[in-house]
Amino acid sequence: MEQKEASTIRKGVNIWYVSFIVIILLLFSLLVVRPGLIGYGIYQDVESSGYSLDEFAQNVQSLNMEVAAVKTNLSLHQEFLQMAQGEALTAREELTVCESDRKSLEKEVVYCQESCKLKEDLLASTDSKITAAVEEQTKELSDAKDLCIDTLTKKDEDLASLQSQYNSLVSTMARSICCKQKVDNPEINSYDVIENKIVCLSSGSNSLSC
Repeated sequence: MEQKEASTIRKGVNIWYVSFIVIILLLFSLLVVRPGLIGYGIYQDVESSGYSLDEFAQNVQSLNMEVAAVKTNLSLHQEFLQMAQGEALTAREELTVCESDRKSLEKEVVYCQESCKLKEDLLASTDSKITAAVEEQTKELSDAKDLCIDTLTKKDEDLASLQSQYNSLVSTMARSICCKQKVDNPEINSYDVIENKIVCLSSGSNSLSC
């Protein structure tokens, strides 16, 4: 009876030791072996790229800094473009007011012409004065019209210049970003601006020239 109890106790102790060793081995695999295998895999990838670990880390850090700088510049230029577009919108609103004033002047000229016709019938002696008034109103209308046209032309030219500057900036930044990505992905040959971000593509609407 005592021998059976002792044997049972030894079996229990052995099972406990085996379980403890298995748990230790599992923890060792999770905490030491697995991270080591992952680190070795990353090291193999870096080694196959032709760079040392320090060079690879420096390249990654340099690329991250360049991307951050480009994003900052793009954000600043987008803010500038938005301000310019706001000014252009204000100018267009002012032009709309000028156009409204021009139409109002045209109505006044028509009214003056009709009034002059009546006065011609009634007061032939005042014909020269009425003609002078009509000519003066016509000249004011012509001057106002020319001013509105000149203002519209200038604002359109300013807007076109800003758009051209924006397109040139986006093209330059796209070459800076996508030409570097093209080294890793030779299929990249174009880019698009999507949600205010430059996206490098293999078949985009804007061709890439590296």
